[in-house]
Amino acid sequence: MDRAFADLVILAALQHDPKRLSEAIAYVARSLIESGRYHPDDVNAAIDELLAELDGNDQPRH
Repeated sequence: MDRAFADLVILAALQHDPKRLSEAIAYVARSLIESGRYHPDDVNAAIDELLAELDGNDQPRH
């Protein structure tokens, strides 16, 4: 999936139903950690980066 498209989906979901989006992000984060494929610190860092991007006028940090 193209990153720009993913960003648009996330932003649209945030505007439409922020509670549902936060629940989906939490579910995915738990699933990634429980799978053992990702360290909890890495998952938390990714969530922090996503939140920073959402708070930063939609400007990615990469």
